[in-house]
Amino acid sequence: MYNTLLSEGKIGNVAIKNRMVMSPMGVNIEGLDGRSNEEELAYFEARAKGGCGLIIVGVVRVNDVHGNELPRQLSATSDDKVDSIRALADRIHPYGTKIFCQLQHPGREIEVELQPGQEYVVSASDKACKVTNAPTRALSTDEVRSLIRDFIDAAKRCKEAGMDGVELHAGHGYLLQQFVSPYTNNRTDEYGGSTENRCRMVTEIIKGIHEECGDDFPVGVRVTVEEFLTATGVTEPSLELPEGCMVCRIFEDAGADYLNVTVGLYETGIFSVEPLSFPEGWRHDILQAVRESVSIPLVAVSAFRTPAVMEQFLEEGVVDFCSSGRCWLADPEYGIKIAEGREDEIRGCIGCMRCIASVPENAMIDQPCECSVNPEACREYRYGSLPEAEPGKNVLIIGAGPSGLKAAETLAKRGVHVTIADKHSDIGGTMHYQAAVPPHKDRYNRLVKYFKKQFELIGNVDLMMDTVADLDLVKKLAPDAVIVATGSIPLIPRRIPGHDNAVVKSVEDVLEGHISIEGKNVIVIGSGLTGIETAEFLCDTNNVTIADMADKIGKGAAPGYVADVAMHLEKAGVPILLGHALKEICDDHVVIEDLATNEEKTLPADAVILALGSRTDHTFPEELQEAGFETHIIGSAYKDGTIVLASRAGYEIGRELFA
Repeated sequence: MYNTLLSEGKIGNVAIKNRMVMSPMGVNIEGLDGRSNEEELAYFEARAKGGCGLIIVGVVRVNDVHGNELPRQLSATSDDKVDSIRALADRIHPYGTKIFCQLQHPGREIEVELQPGQEYVVSASDKACKVTNAPTRALSTDEVRSLIRDFIDAAKRCKEAGMDGVELHAGHGYLLQQFVSPYTNNRTDEYGGSTENRCRMVTEIIKGIHEECGDDFPVGVRVTVEEFLTATGVTEPSLELPEGCMVCRIFEDAGADYLNVTVGLYETGIFSVEPLSFPEGWRHDILQAVRESVSIPLVAVSAFRTPAVMEQFLEEGVVDFCSSGRCWLADPEYGIKIAEGREDEIRGCIGCMRCIASVPENAMIDQPCECSVNPEACREYRYGSLPEAEPGKNVLIIGAGPSGLKAAETLAKRGVHVTIADKHSDIGGTMHYQAAVPPHKDRYNRLVKYFKKQFELIGNVDLMMDTVADLDLVKKLAPDAVIVATGSIPLIPRRIPGHDNAVVKSVEDVLEGHISIEGKNVIVIGSGLTGIETAEFLCDTNNVTIADMADKIGKGAAPGYVADVAMHLEKAGVPILLGHALKEICDDHVVIEDLATNEEKTLPADAVILALGSRTDHTFPEELQEAGFETHIIGSAYKDGTIVLASRAGYEIGRELFA
């Protein structure tokens, strides 16, 4: 069905079995010594086994002094690292998958604390990154030449280790892009000034690798062709598409064997790692411009989710290989399912951006990247295969949200008979409204479809929808264990006068369509993720205001996703009153207090949406335990949290019960 996507392609002399590429990603999984370990090997092996044509190992370190991106990062900085890299190549090649190392230096886009013994991060200039705000110094000319040598030596080690090629990371605002871009490069030596001079560091690396590794060893460049800084209000010179295409031609002329085309940098993050609002394939015209500028193979990302869109790009000749990262995190069998015509079995990425946010967060607690829909991602080795369950066991799961569904899938795979009871008419829990109804979040429905398909394939799962589980039902079913995954209960500020006023509506009422609000003055109390998403849902047809005691919106959510929602709210003109406490709800207005000045304000309100978070209620689980049933509380029913925590809780109880 996807003949071009599944056809063989070539980069240089390297034949690749299909056109599916796993994007380079830093996931903080390698050893602290910069060597591969069993966790990394298992992680990449799962994707090779799952049908990936080319794996590009992300952010491979080339310099130990000022080039650390993550505490756990594959290193090619010394000869004693060769065996470690070879172990990775040897693990991947038996599946017919090719593997490249992406050689990278973060430059200014890193915290100085990750550079032991250094007072500054380094860059083309002393211009600090607005995201990290780390003290920054410009590399001297001699240091630039030394770093060029570091890249070349790292490539030599990768070739010696059996890697099929290397990629230079000159995108997403990392060091090589900092040299290429007029935004960050104000140098006056031979590595600054004209476009050719700003590209010189990269071109000298390309030529040096070919001189010492041979022309049969592919060298690619991941290149940002449009920084999108103007979209953030930057008026300084920056890299825009016409010059980006010129950069690509310069790299081709220098001997690059392929280009991995991307856009953006840290300061324009939502363009380089897109949230849900960006449509699949949105980079088409950008890639077309690059395609018309160069003749070497193009690898590219474009928010690819489905094989149909990838096939379209390939048939049009816009790209030669389609790259995706989050798809392979969500489902390591992504490629083989496409090849075998099992597209409806793919566990699709939901675009929540938790993977992106988790890398810096989890690095601080020495944990790897995490995926909201695949708890096993980056943990394949530590989890291992599913243990066998005691025969003849049956479980009742109360609640068909993410946690309950994941527990059901995992238990059913182990041969346990599962019954799911839920008060709603369909599975999915809060995903049906909080996750799927707000703008751009329809992809969450893909997760619901995935579970339905899994239950159909696995069997062993009975659904009792439109069912409120009580003690009598549990007694009737007589399960060997009960898993309570009912989620949490919305917080109601009962101390606030008017909390029970008729104008007060719940998020569930609004998003499930129980009520319709149009042409009204709406006050959303709460600026967490649920609050801002509800405001986004209502703002096209109402005058919406958000008020909260917090000092910033979307606390605890992925920053990139919050930034995207905030951008839409700003365009819609939605006022966000932070540092304001709700004092009273009246028939046609609310009273809020500015916590900084103690000034009270009156806001007109035809509807008041309370989005103040949730709480747990363990009354029923305790009743079950008292009745003698083995009871487990998971997900938000145990502790209110995110989908990633709910999914992991479901998976872990699913593999542990009856083991």
